[in-house]
Amino acid sequence: MQHDQVIEAAIAQRKEAEMLEIFEGAPVLLIERRSTLDTNQPLGLVRTVYRADRYKFKINLERLS
Repeated sequence: MQHDQVIEAAIAQRKEAEMLEIFEGAPVLLIERRSTLDTNQPLGLVRTVYRADRYKFKINLERLS
């Protein structure tokens, strides 16, 4: 199985702004993750919108030997 994830800056659409209690057009972080099976068949798509003023993204990197 393979997972590809993209994180990008975006602006809140009307419904997202209502749900997040922010103004329409406010900055948000958009995260989309696409999952596929080993046969390259699509399995799922997850789209998540986060308030940019309340979210911190942390990545721990490890060196593979």
